[in-house]
Amino acid sequence: MHSAVLSVLCAISVTSVGQKLNWSSFKEWTVVSEKRLDIKVNDYETAFVGVVTQYQNPKDPHDFAQVFTRHIPLISQRPKEDQNTGQRESSLTVDAGRNYHRNQEQEALQRVQKASDAFAIIRWRTTTDDRSGREILAGLVDYWLLNQDGNWMYATNASLSGISRTLVSEPSKADAKRHVVVGLKFSIGDAVHVVRIDQDDLMVPKDTKKKKVDNAK
Repeated sequence: MHSAVLSVLCAISVTSVGQKLNWSSFKEWTVVSEKRLDIKVNDYETAFVGVVTQYQNPKDPHDFAQVFTRHIPLISQRPKEDQNTGQRESSLTVDAGRNYHRNQEQEALQRVQKASDAFAIIRWRTTTDDRSGREILAGLVDYWLLNQDGNWMYATNASLSGISRTLVSEPSKADAKRHVVVGLKFSIGDAVHVVRIDQDDLMVPKDTKKKKVDNAK
C-alpha cells in the first residue's frame, strides 16, 4: 500500500477546474490513515491547522485518495514541569497534567475538525507487480489544489510527490530580529495554498494561555 509523500517538484503544468470540487464522496470510503497538520511553535506549544486523511475505495482496493483539510487553528500548550516540587510529586503531577491536557486537546480537535474544508486532494491507483508481487503505481497520479485565488487547480504526475510543502515564517512582532514559523505553504506548479496562524494568537498573556484548548469551539 502506498502513501503520498510531499516533496518539491519542478516544472509541472496545472489547469484551473473552477471554484467547486466535490470531495464529500471520499468520506464514504475506508479510512486508511489520519495525520494532523501542525506547526511546532516552541517546545511547549503546537498549532494544529488541519488533517491529512488517506482513503481506500471499498469497492476497488486498488483505488486510493488522500484529502488535505484545514480547520480553525488550535494552539495547544502542554503543561510544564514545576521545578519547585519534589521529583516524585513533580512526576505524578506532570503525568496527570499531560493526561488531562491530552484529553482536552483531543476533544477540542474533534470539535474544530467538524468544520474543516478540503484544500488539496491526491488520487492514485495501484496494481500488483507480476514479478515482485508488490503493489506499485498504475498510471498517472491526479492532483487538485485550491489556489489562493479560490480556484481549484488540477495536475497529473507519474509519482506521489507532486505537492511541495514548505514552512512559512515572518518577523516576530515581539522581536523583529528573529523570525517565527506561522504557516505551511503547499504548492504545485504555480498554484499555492497557505495554511497559517496569527502571531497575535501566540502572544496571549501567560495566565490565559492554558485556556486555549479548553475554550476551542
